[in-house]
Amino acid sequence: MLTNMPYSKTHGWLSNRQIECLRLVMDGKSSKEIARELEIAPSTVDNHIKLALARLNCETRRQAAHLIESESAFQPDDKARRN
Repeated sequence: MLTNMPYSKTHGWLSNRQIECLRLVMDGKSSKEIARELEIAPSTVDNHIKLALARLNCETRRQAAHLIESESAFQPDDKARRN
């Protein structure tokens, strides 16, 4: 069950880590910088971003980052979580 993941009515489920990585991309950070900040491996950062790109149907990191930044719906959706 995906109950601990923020839900977007437009874009579906993303993990908190995927959103966190994409927000750091928006700040202009590289995978190595994000990894250092989150204390995870750069390959893990790349994996989070790759999965987010697929779920958001985006081609680039920047595109996905802008998308989640512009959408206020990236908050837990209690109604969707109950279904």
